[in-house]
Amino acid sequence: MLELVKRFLCHFVVPKKKTILNFSKRWLTYFPFCCYMVCCRGNEGRELLEECLLITEKYKGKDHPSSVTHLINLATSYSQSKNYVQAERLLRTSLEIMMKSVRPDDSSITFPMLHLAVTLYRLNQDEEAEQLTLEVLRIREKAFGKDSLPVGKPSFPFIII
Repeated sequence: MLELVKRFLCHFVVPKKKTILNFSKRWLTYFPFCCYMVCCRGNEGRELLEECLLITEKYKGKDHPSSVTHLINLATSYSQSKNYVQAERLLRTSLEIMMKSVRPDDSSITFPMLHLAVTLYRLNQDEEAEQLTLEVLRIREKAFGKDSLPVGKPSFPFIII
């Protein structure tokens, strides 16, 4: 499976003319998916995720919003390996990038914020985790209403844990 993903990436990663404009729409659609597919493959998958992030940073810039997907996928890989410190660093970076590109009350920012809250909880930083979770609730209540499903989701990981 990993070799198939690598071949797929090599086909699209090396543009014919050193410009991002030559990337096809299929590449931009499937690139995060391919990276996510190898998320659970330990070090081998993590190397591919890091390569995805480096390529995105090279062609779009270090603080481009499209790198957030790769940062979150990489953080997920580290979390699954119980390396919560590294996951926290990546999630904080992704949150900083998103804060620069969307309004502070945009509902899309709640995804990395909630991931960071769970990671902080795992690192026994309960107060900050609680603050982030409450912020997620506030943003989602404002965006979707108090009785909607996305509002109830943020508290779910903490009920289980």
